Amino acid sequence: PEDNKDREDIAKLFSREAEQVKRIRKVIEIKVNKKIADFRVLNNNANAQNIIISDDMIFLGDSGQKSIYKIDLREDINTANNELPGDIAFLDYPAATEDKINYLNGDNILILNREDRKEIIKNIPIKLPAGENIISMASFNNNLYLLSRKQIHRYSQTSSGFSGASEWLKYKEDLSQVVDIAIDGHIYILKLDGTIRKILRGEKESFKNETLYLPIESANKIITSSEHEYIYVFEPLKKRLVVFDKEGKFISQYVFDMENIEDIDISEKSLKIYILKENAAYEADLTHIKD
Repeated sequence: PEDNKDREDIAKLFSREAEQVKRIRKVIEIKVNKKIADFRVLNNNANAQNIIISDDMIFLGDSGQKSIYKIDLREDINTANNELPGDIAFLDYPAATEDKINYLNGDNILILNREDRKEIIKNIPIKLPAGENIISMASFNNNLYLLSRKQIHRYSQTSSGFSGASEWLKYKEDLSQVVDIAIDGHIYILKLDGTIRKILRGEKESFKNETLYLPIESANKIITSSEHEYIYVFEPLKKRLVVFDKEGKFISQYVFDMENIEDIDISEKSLKIYILKENAAYEADLTHIKD
């Protein structure tokens, strides 16, 4: 009996120590168990990709089925738009502004305009920079910013389409390990090791995001906008979403109990994390923001 008590005391000690470590490392454990959509219900051959929230709607592209799946959070309705114009080869790197979603579709930009909740979809040609692979895209006002491992290219939308690309970076930056881009007025580029560069008018700003005790090694997405108070870095291999403030201070890290998360987006307005895995969308609570 005394040995049993010793073992129980040791177990309690380890448990308390583990909880203290979590607090020190600012870990928020998330159990993902609320499914909000299954896109195979809409299409048996669904291959949903690239989750993005705009206002009270969530959008996911499916270039194979030439569809855009939609989750209306206000009405709790899931639908599919199967009438996309022109040739649909890709629905990559969705970039949202207040009333539209832009997708890179090969040598076109597919624009889903949501003005007054009425959808108008256009497929507009764009001249991509020669010899460069685009790896991400963001939008701000009427400009598109396309990221390659050589440069950030800016395009302005005109009445007839998009202007020719201008090289936006005005300084030398190693982009060989860059993985994503986001905009809130400043541009943020994310590198594989979690390093974030903050850029304004093509010039590097003074910014350094705090290093974690368990460093980021394989980041693949950065999330922020003018409507976000924080910057979010997603590292799928470690099943975590790391939160920084806009000065680079480490705030918290969400660690999910779900394997193989494919994509993620954030709504600070509704205090939700939206997750894509295997043709289904899930939501979890965003808890680091206090009223």
